Amino acid sequence: MRLFITGVSGFVGGELRRHFEQNGHQVLGTTTRAASAPGLFSHRLGEAVERGWLDGVDVLVHAAWDLAPGASARNLAGSAAWREAAAARGAHASFISSYSAYADFPTAYGRDKAAAETLFDGPGASTLRPALVVGAGGLFARLVGMVRNRRVLLLPDGGRHAVELLDVADLCEAVLLCARERRAGAHDLSAGRLPLRQVCAVIARALGRREPPIAPLPLAPVLFALEALARHPRAAELRERLLGYVENGRRERHSTLGALLGRAPILPVTSVLSRAAGVRLGAG
Repeated sequence: MRLFITGVSGFVGGELRRHFEQNGHQVLGTTTRAASAPGLFSHRLGEAVERGWLDGVDVLVHAAWDLAPGASARNLAGSAAWREAAAARGAHASFISSYSAYADFPTAYGRDKAAAETLFDGPGASTLRPALVVGAGGLFARLVGMVRNRRVLLLPDGGRHAVELLDVADLCEAVLLCARERRAGAHDLSAGRLPLRQVCAVIARALGRREPPIAPLPLAPVLFALEALARHPRAAELRERLLGYVENGRRERHSTLGALLGRAPILPVTSVLSRAAGVRLGAG
């Protein structure tokens, strides 16, 4: 197959590219960095999509997303442009959404992902909603760094809320299966839930160190203070992350990962152990 990945230089996009190429497929894509190889194109969501980029492409995987505050219009307009370009070339389009994608989610990220999903309804397109992706990048790598470098972990409500987890290898295989079979519809991808404090304990074990003591972060006053500082980008980012963590702990989707893969997913504890060890060693 000839596949095109938007955001191919990001954590998820890069993992997808390696997985597709290892399975004998040709991969093209966009990157926000300088295009340094044939088949890579410098592009940001919201910019025009060049007509020839999708020529001969079988499947578009739309993984690009601008996480900057105030990027809602750019994300939605950019996603619509890619969906239209794929439809014009007869290419199947797969959108990498999120477990946080709800129209009534308390964060802009979740609401925007839900709005973008509507662009990928119907035949010729599919939506994949990964939980927290466990691998050598993204939020999981940040969590590993926090467990490794801090003497005390400051966790919302002491880390009692559950986190949905998905190994990056299972995500890549699920996306490839949907591409190969041109599956339509939405697919919720999670291997299971663990309380955040347990995730941190497993990471500490993988790093060969004691679990740092946990101090509960009182959510109500912290969120109130961050709301007052909403114009500051870092405050807005932290508030979104805290709200998303708590809300995802309250909601539960029905994962279709096992049915999609045709086998049992990689268990969360197994995934966290192996991937945290890989981050420690600098491995992918």
